[in-house]
Amino acid sequence: QWGDDMLGLLAEELKRRAKKLGMWDLDGDGVPRYCWECEMIKPDRSHHCSMCRLCVLRFDHHCPWINNCVGLHNHKFFMCFLFWSVCCAAVVAWYQHDRAWGCVSIGRLRIHCNMEVSVNYLFLISFGIAEGLLLLMHMVLAWKDMTTLELLESICLCMMGVRRGGGRLEPARSGCWRDWTCG
Repeated sequence: QWGDDMLGLLAEELKRRAKKLGMWDLDGDGVPRYCWECEMIKPDRSHHCSMCRLCVLRFDHHCPWINNCVGLHNHKFFMCFLFWSVCCAAVVAWYQHDRAWGCVSIGRLRIHCNMEVSVNYLFLISFGIAEGLLLLMHMVLAWKDMTTLELLESICLCMMGVRRGGGRLEPARSGCWRDWTCG
């Protein structure tokens, strides 16, 4: 068990090291954020991923589809992945459009129906819309220079009645150009 004296010394040592490194991301007590899993001071806007078991810079989320964390170094590639997924779903749905709509009866005329094509078409449309909405959300977040985790933290604080101001929840506001070019 850590005594209060030991925790106070640890907090002072963390403050000293963070000041030396030029880090500004502090918790409510003015102590640098510390990752107990990685046993290191957390850099600004980083979070620990329980799936990957490491701290990720500018952590957005852990994506099960790419089996990796989305963060500072691969957010641009995740956005490209979403964009091309939507494009592929749209192209395949476009080519299946006539075959899928052939199942609809026109007046008394009933056209032979291929159930697999119709189900596949509906799946592609649903998938494309869901991926498109996810892409749109990430484009807005990139424009505001926020991560999904920061958005969720902001919503939780808002629901608890806490005002947004300062601290970790206020994004760095470095602009969206960096998100679209260098990541």
